[in-house]
Amino acid sequence: MNLRQPIRFVNEAPRNPRPMVAAAAALAIALGLGLMMAWPWDANAGSAERGPSREALQQALARHPLHTLDKKTLDAGTLRGEVVVLNFWASWCTPCRRELPALNALHAELAPRGGQVVAVSVDEELANVQRFAKVHALSLPIVADGPDGLAHELDLQHVPMTLVLDRDGAVALVVTGAGDEAIARIGAKARELLSRPTADASLSTGGSR
Repeated sequence: MNLRQPIRFVNEAPRNPRPMVAAAAALAIALGLGLMMAWPWDANAGSAERGPSREALQQALARHPLHTLDKKTLDAGTLRGEVVVLNFWASWCTPCRRELPALNALHAELAPRGGQVVAVSVDEELANVQRFAKVHALSLPIVADGPDGLAHELDLQHVPMTLVLDRDGAVALVVTGAGDEAIARIGAKARELLSRPTADASLSTGGSR
């Protein structure tokens, strides 16, 4: 997918709605799903939109590491061992703008426990990303990745889209869309993953017997 084309954010009304409505209805019938604001996939539940595999994500991060506005590099190695919420957004996407303050608060909650929220922008203009981050006093890691970045590598179809990764880098949850329900699911999954014992803790416990 070429994100330089006018990618639509979730809930945006298309110029000609009939083809999209028909396609969405057919998809909903085929999958036995109702149309909703946030379409989640849980690794434990199963769905058609599973997101990238762990291998595909790791390979994409190896080819295309992320660089934050504060000059830090995030790749498969630096993210390993943490629970990571990867949120793909754009400054021109109204649902994205509404949910980022809540994701910023979630990052503040998760960071002391070994988790983080990374906001990956598909904006073409760096200045737009910097301006948005400053106006909203965002403290979470922000990546100005552009339309040809990781979202393109992973062939993601919508913004906002959020991937919740476990400590091994596997995708545990995919949420397309924004809103209170979406934020609640993302936060709940991240907290659940953080509550699981780490491999080091398990080895330590096993070794003390």
